[in-house]
Amino acid sequence: TAEIEKAAELSIKLSNENIRQGGELKFQITTPYQGTGLITIETDRVHAFKWFMAEGLTSVQTIKVPEGLEGNAYLCVALVRSINDPDIFTSPLSYAAASFSIDREKRQVIPEIRVPEKVLPGDNMAISFRTNRQCKIVVFAADEGILQYASYKTPVPLDHFLRKLALEVSTFQTADLILPEYDVLIQRMGIGGDADAAALRARHLNPFARKNNRPAVYWSGILDSGPEEQTVSWETPDTFNGEVRVMAVAVDDTGMGSAEKGVIVRGPFVINPVLPLAVTPGDSFTMTVGVANVAEGSGKALPVKLTVEPGEGFSIEGYPAQSLTIDENGEAGAVYKVKTVGGPGEATLRFKAESGEIKAGTSASVSIRPPTPMMTTLTSGVADSGSVSLTIQRKILPEHSTQKVSLSGSPLVLAAGLEDWLNEFPYGCTEQLLSRGLPALAYAAYPGDSYTREKAGKKVQTAVDMLRGRQTADGGFAMWPGGPSNDLASLYGLHFLTDASQAGFSVPGDMLVRGMSYLREKAGITAKGASARLRAYSIYLLTRNEVVTSNFLIDLEKDLEHETAWKGEITASFMAASYSLLKQDKKARALFGKFKATETKWDIFSLNSGAAEGINLYLTARHFPQELSKVSEESINRMIKPVLNGSFNTFDAAWTILALSAWPTDETLGSITVSRRREKGKGETLQLKNDPFPSASFATDETGIDIKAGRRFFYTLTQSGFDRDLPSVEIRDGLEIMREFQPSPAKANLPISSGDDVTVVLKIRAINGRDVKNVAVTDMFAGCFSPDTQSVRANEYRMDYIDVREDRVVFYGSFTDQITELSYTVRVTAPGEFTAPPAFAESLYDSRIRARSLAGKISVQP
Repeated sequence: TAEIEKAAELSIKLSNENIRQGGELKFQITTPYQGTGLITIETDRVHAFKWFMAEGLTSVQTIKVPEGLEGNAYLCVALVRSINDPDIFTSPLSYAAASFSIDREKRQVIPEIRVPEKVLPGDNMAISFRTNRQCKIVVFAADEGILQYASYKTPVPLDHFLRKLALEVSTFQTADLILPEYDVLIQRMGIGGDADAAALRARHLNPFARKNNRPAVYWSGILDSGPEEQTVSWETPDTFNGEVRVMAVAVDDTGMGSAEKGVIVRGPFVINPVLPLAVTPGDSFTMTVGVANVAEGSGKALPVKLTVEPGEGFSIEGYPAQSLTIDENGEAGAVYKVKTVGGPGEATLRFKAESGEIKAGTSASVSIRPPTPMMTTLTSGVADSGSVSLTIQRKILPEHSTQKVSLSGSPLVLAAGLEDWLNEFPYGCTEQLLSRGLPALAYAAYPGDSYTREKAGKKVQTAVDMLRGRQTADGGFAMWPGGPSNDLASLYGLHFLTDASQAGFSVPGDMLVRGMSYLREKAGITAKGASARLRAYSIYLLTRNEVVTSNFLIDLEKDLEHETAWKGEITASFMAASYSLLKQDKKARALFGKFKATETKWDIFSLNSGAAEGINLYLTARHFPQELSKVSEESINRMIKPVLNGSFNTFDAAWTILALSAWPTDETLGSITVSRRREKGKGETLQLKNDPFPSASFATDETGIDIKAGRRFFYTLTQSGFDRDLPSVEIRDGLEIMREFQPSPAKANLPISSGDDVTVVLKIRAINGRDVKNVAVTDMFAGCFSPDTQSVRANEYRMDYIDVREDRVVFYGSFTDQITELSYTVRVTAPGEFTAPPAFAESLYDSRIRARSLAGKISVQP
């Protein structure tokens, strides 16, 4: 039997894979038989073609490359066997393709860079550049180590714009219609990808942050370049030693190009201080400074003088200068005792190593931060007699502090104080971030010039960006980044987007469209208790977005027909507002006005009578403005009562602001006098400023404020800052927190030493007989501790969320009357005497529930 060869091999060999436009492409074809063939040049279409006869098995052919063809193209050859060829047992059709590139010369701009081989840290590096023709150029540089870690390659723009493309011509032939049929396999490939990113915003930061070492990066901006050499200068960081890659990218109307050069940045000495990242006023620690001698030709036993210059905030015990002896390519170390002096702030230590004319220097920064978190407190009240004397109970540090008193004849001044409090609230779940942004909608047209629409727009955009990152697949919103959708966060978020859109701010339409699907699902849940409020809220938001919700409302009323209490709850107010929007005025009037502030729960939030009054007043002002004048003073007093007694939370504050924004603002007070009482010296009258209400700022050494006006007024006193003194007593208000430091392995009656591992154990429990949800637990690290982030994350199964910062960790979760232990490991990094700041826990939704341990002292041996 004869073997039938089912494939006929045809091959192409190019004489040159890179050819100019308009040039002749020469190539050799090896064919399996005689026949007639077609030669084409193709990309996404056929650019040129030529017929040929194959009379032997090998032939040399040429074809002209068309003008205007750039990048890469494919040479394709198809051959049909001659009818007279005796090799009838092979495939009658053979095909081959080979890629080639078109010369890029006319598209190339050639930049040249000239740099020194080596520069000293802190010196100016001269970077000279030029190009073969007039163009625009960007010169930039970066640490080679970072570039390698990021797998960054110097850009070659032409590789992108003239990149190799796939052959996308569909070839059709009729040989299989007149000759035996053979299978043809066509493979196609495609690549694609999708990326998503979420941004976590956290406000629990240290404002006394240390200065990080300046990164070894440079960017020239867009410059003009040509054949004549030009020079730019870059001051290299004095803290950097290593290799830098200098790059340039040039471009004009017809071409582009790039170049790169490497530069070594290295001084004669490499100085490496080992310091804590953050310390507390009064801490003292031992600092080790390593010095490496890399001065070429310095030989053995080079005498080196090392000097430390402490900046403001530090003092050096003993002599700041020490003598070292270091061999070439060797290293030596010196030890210094450092003490923090004065108040908090960023403090810098400068180091200088010298031996005769050989010198090098560097610097390092440390954060000296207070031992307690920043807190904002709000004291509000009403002066029925027209005067009030306020005693300043809280003593705070002047750094990063704000103290202000505002007053008005209208309770709307309370909204201004609440907004200040919201702006400084340190935590960042979705509800709290929305509550911070929601007042911007009410204040966009606020009296005065301190809150312009532009400022409001920035706050709205910040909230929208946050919501974008937290919207889930079902259209709702997660309470924390990466979590599942949460009912209250979702409805609150969609309410914010709806109000923002209808107030004229830019809101992404796709977010609202996805949110409507979520609301439709929630509008159909079984309505009982809190779920009825949630369902009515969902229906209200759907109606606000021009969805006809008549059937949803009918179904909801049917589900509630055997209950009566809901008609006095906020559920009825939401339904009345929905009916009003649907122009069903009779039904709206039947439900409106029956609200009684009796709610005690709103999903996971505590909804006190004040917040409930705020929601009802908001709905009244928006949908029943003709009834606003009928709102009783008793209702207003119930709404502001939590503000006056300090029992409000972020959710309450936002709704109260929205409600108060509907209140008249033209109630003037006439003559106003605000005076201060000081620890030393006489009291003085403070200057008032409309911001937008009469307000006065005062210093941190005041002991009291006296206010006199011509009539009854409301006032708010806001203090934001760090407490001046360490707490002397523990706090146990609804929560209890304890902290232990356990050396690992355990040491009996021995102080810990530098290099040891210590387990920090936090024990938290709820007291007073009830569980506490949504609690933030803040533990600031002592200056000698460096946390093991992985061990902190090991607590995630117990907590809702964990935020690890440079100098602290914040746990978010809920606690019962059983002790919950949170533990993590820290490495002891520096000897000395350190303050262990107190651990602090507080409810996010009830400011009266909090706990605080006492501060401690940690002694670390060298």
